[in-house]
Amino acid sequence: MVGVLLKDPNFFKVKEITYDVNVPPDERLVWSDEISKVESALKIFYDKSIWNVSMDELKSKLAPFTHLENTQVQRVWPSTIEVKYALPSLKAIYSINEKKFKILTEEGRWLGPLYWSRLPSLPWLRGHWVDHKPELITKVLELLGQLPDKGVLTPAQISEIQYNDIDGFLITLLKTGQQIRFGIENFELKSLRAVQVLEYLQSKGLESRVIDLNFSKKVLVRLRNQP
Repeated sequence: MVGVLLKDPNFFKVKEITYDVNVPPDERLVWSDEISKVESALKIFYDKSIWNVSMDELKSKLAPFTHLENTQVQRVWPSTIEVKYALPSLKAIYSINEKKFKILTEEGRWLGPLYWSRLPSLPWLRGHWVDHKPELITKVLELLGQLPDKGVLTPAQISEIQYNDIDGFLITLLKTGQQIRFGIENFELKSLRAVQVLEYLQSKGLESRVIDLNFSKKVLVRLRNQP
């Protein structure tokens, strides 16, 4: 009798769907629409018997949300569905116009349009190259990926990233306004050299205006008081 009752579709109806979303707190607002859409898509499972909710059915409802990573779903007796997923890291901001912006994810995809109030602290991509040379998006992600997580040259310390055909990528540091010319290749080596130069200048109480990494065997440094 107990076994029959346990399998009765009128028992153990879904009353709660919990979400564990792996996303940095300062990026959650950017993803709020996506998070809300996921929750709306799964509302159809409320008041269904947990016996009749299959994992395949749950996953099929999540499949259209292609940004979701490491997705896990499970039924927790007697009346709960648990959903866990991660969202891609956000890497840079680009201005569509004066009021609307879009954000580049680590996958090389764009989120937006977004408004100023929802923007996190990220490097800005400046210039029409973003629209006219989309192949450089992969390169700028490569550059950002080679910067250290700690120290004097992290992505969080970058104010903006520009590009031109002569210097390649030109990054500007947030606090000091120092510029670093990175070119378009060998970002790992150049990142190490830039860190060494910045740490040396810092130890000597000096500040550069421009650090040019576009030389194979040397780094050109122009100090603040130099022309």
